[in-house]
Amino acid sequence: MSRNKMSDYVAYRTTIKRLLLAVGLWPREHPTIWYRLVLIVQIIVNICTVVTIGNFVRVNSNDVTRATKGITVMSGFFSSFLKTICIITNRKEADELHRLLDPAFFKLLQSPKFSTLMLKEVTIFRNLMRVLGSLLTCSTCAFIITPIILVFHQRKHDINPVKYLLIIPGAYPWKITPNGFVYKFIYTMEAVSMTLTVFVAVGIDSLFTFYVFQIIGRFREMTYRISNINEKNDFRNAIRECVRQHEILMRCRDILEKIYGPIVLWTIIINAIHLCGQIFEFTQMMGISVQRAIFSSAYMIAKFLQTFMYAWAGMRLTEESENYKTAVYAANWHSNKTFMTSVIIMLAQKPMVLTTCKFSVISIDIFAKVVNTAISYFFLLQTIDEE
Repeated sequence: MSRNKMSDYVAYRTTIKRLLLAVGLWPREHPTIWYRLVLIVQIIVNICTVVTIGNFVRVNSNDVTRATKGITVMSGFFSSFLKTICIITNRKEADELHRLLDPAFFKLLQSPKFSTLMLKEVTIFRNLMRVLGSLLTCSTCAFIITPIILVFHQRKHDINPVKYLLIIPGAYPWKITPNGFVYKFIYTMEAVSMTLTVFVAVGIDSLFTFYVFQIIGRFREMTYRISNINEKNDFRNAIRECVRQHEILMRCRDILEKIYGPIVLWTIIINAIHLCGQIFEFTQMMGISVQRAIFSSAYMIAKFLQTFMYAWAGMRLTEESENYKTAVYAANWHSNKTFMTSVIIMLAQKPMVLTTCKFSVISIDIFAKVVNTAISYFFLLQTIDEE
């Protein structure tokens, strides 16, 4: 077993675990009161942020540019809320999915003949998570530090009165005194809210690819078993084990669809809106700064990558299940009638696919659909703005 591959896998799993522990969403058998409190606080902060931005959109409903900016930001926080709710409402299934995949996968990694196969693409999966996390972190940091930089800039050039901006576009029902206690408190809470949103986004999105990676690894192990039958009576144990594991993986597929179906469907729609909003903002800016261009570009790339992660993971799962089916067909079963019957039944199984609430198959095609939808929304916004 390659030490580098194993290190990548451990780092991949550990990063996801830490992100989700910080927001109370990592599966735990006996969660403490403190752990549950973290989850409650995260939800409350998220809801307050969504309501505040929603009020901003209502107040600026006649200004297409400001309203679009508010909707774009609000949808990001609402996405975090939706992901959290999907995990909470399916907590038992999420715990079951973790129990079915994680311990068994780690046990198989102890076998040298399986570990190399199962960790084949772990670096790619981990790098996708790292790039997404880096992009969202850069975008969030840019949001958080921009008001501070503007204050220093105004003071440096003796601009009075100094304008103290907040992080997110929000409309509060009370007066905020510049640089007062209320301003500092709200600024801190908005920074916390954005940070928690990044943890949820990167953690939940990467958890999906992590579980898909584990299912793919199990398919490779099954492919190895069925491809290396070399004794007369060996096929019985091999088929029994493959059928048992396939039943487990189908159960895992069902749980993934139940938990992530609404999340992926929402991600497809909302990322198209995000991309459209960012492109529209670009066209409305007469002299965009380099910093703003970098931030917007990083944010758009993150949304493209987020969609691609779901689409690519779904495609890889289907491909690996097809490889397993091909291995079953290629096994030496022609001269054994009992083996032949078992193989025919196994070949009747369709390749495993993931769907979004039975609405669409999660494959690389949804990535192209998001791009097309974003462009369509952009032209619609341009038409509305011109009118």
